[in-house]
Order: sequence, then C-alpha cells, then structure tokens
Amino acid sequence: MRAVGGTLTAGPAANFAGNKLVIIVPTDNPAEIRTPEDLAKPRIKIIAAGDAVPITKYANQLVDNLAKLPGYPANFASAYKANIVSKEDNVKAVVAKLELGEGDAAIVYVTDAKASTKIGTVDVPDVANVLATYAGVVVKASPNADAAGAFLTWFAGPQGQAILSGFGFLPPT
Repeated sequence: MRAVGGTLTAGPAANFAGNKLVIIVPTDNPAEIRTPEDLAKPRIKIIAAGDAVPITKYANQLVDNLAKLPGYPANFASAYKANIVSKEDNVKAVVAKLELGEGDAAIVYVTDAKASTKIGTVDVPDVANVLATYAGVVVKASPNADAAGAFLTWFAGPQGQAILSGFGFLPPT
C-alpha cells in the first residue's frame, strides 16, 4: 500500500482477512469440469474479469502455477487464455454470467463463490492457489482516528474473524 509509510496513515496496515481462489461452474455443469486441468480443454467457455480488475492478476498467477504442476499439458496456460470468451467489469459480473449459464467456468474468490447458491465449485490445489490478503489502515486526517483504530483492532481480532469466517474469508496471513 503506497499510503502506508507516508504521511497519510496513523500507523501500519493491519491485515484482517485472506481469501483464496476457486473455479466456479453452473450448477448443472454442462461442460463437465471436474478438475482445473479441464479449463484448457477445447471449446470450454471461460468468463474472466477485465485486465484492470484485481482478480485477474490472481487468476493469471493461479493458471501459471497450475501449468507448472506435474500432469498439466505444456500449453495449459495458453489453452486456458484461448478459452476466455468475455472479460467482465468485476467479480460479481463474472459470477452473474455463470449463474445465467453464459459460460462454462470462471476463477473467482472463494467468498464470491460462497455468496451464490446458483453455482458449483471445483477446488484448486493449495500448492497452486494464490492467496489474497486484505488490510486496513487508519487515515491520519480522520476526525475519529481512535475509534477507527479500535474498530480495526476488533475487526482483526477473534470477534471480527468469526464474522469474516462466516462469509468464507480466511484468517490474515
């Protein structure tokens, strides 16, 4: 975070949650996607997020990590990218397209998958998964900096973690 270490924040960033990636499919899974390897099969329609959306960086890292695993074809990453049929403005739009059956698969955060009852999931190996970490800061110019600091401490503590866990978030790294 560029703001931390400058004059904009009161103290360091506090990591409060983590997230990992999962493959989502329509509940009826017409393309029969069972493993991450299936994302590189011909004619699979992958819904992705646009290049400026943070999930795209994580998804690309995941695909690159998967491509290095034993048993994955040498062209896995390029075959996956060739299967992308649309790039959406955000992760919610990616999930919505899958819910509507407009694609066969997508890579999203676990929390976004958990928020939908209209999709199924395909796990990815932990060894290849990419973890996202969420952090918060107290803005130095805040008129309520003490309250903001107390909230951030609570949010990163056991009670906040219990709430976040219910939405599928992981403890912070």
